[in-house]
Amino acid sequence: MLAAVAGLAACEQVDARLDAAEDVRAFVEAVRAKDAGGFNRHVDRSALKADVRRQLQARAEDGDPAALLLGSRQGERLLDGLITPESFNFALERAGPALARTPSAPEIAALLKPAGADRFCLPEGGLEGPCAATFARQGDTWRLVSVSLSGLGVSGLAFPDSAAG
Repeated sequence: MLAAVAGLAACEQVDARLDAAEDVRAFVEAVRAKDAGGFNRHVDRSALKADVRRQLQARAEDGDPAALLLGSRQGERLLDGLITPESFNFALERAGPALARTPSAPEIAALLKPAGADRFCLPEGGLEGPCAATFARQGDTWRLVSVSLSGLGVSGLAFPDSAAG
């Protein structure tokens, strides 16, 4: 009986991973196409802003003067400018050679690692690496809720020109 329950749990984990991978793929396609509607369907903007704000606050506490903008109106504009398909596409382009195609859902599923209840992440540098981007299940959709600024290549608030708006 215990083995059957464990097997069922493993099947549910595989199903959840493939389901998440479909939405991660849709997110990547939206980023590559700079499709704001598709991007926004797969981003929890308030959770992501809170996560980025937390990371910037830690940088400010470590003495990063650029991170001190955080509490200002201009800092909020920078946060809004960071959470766009253009900014994520900019980070993808800076990260390395462009992908010839968006990976398939099974390819993405192989890269996802569990990151808590109803959460998967894309780790940096392999499955043992820290999470670069975390997606959480919200209803029927997996949405980006957390991103590592260092994983995106963002250091010292190096935003693309479109974020300066």
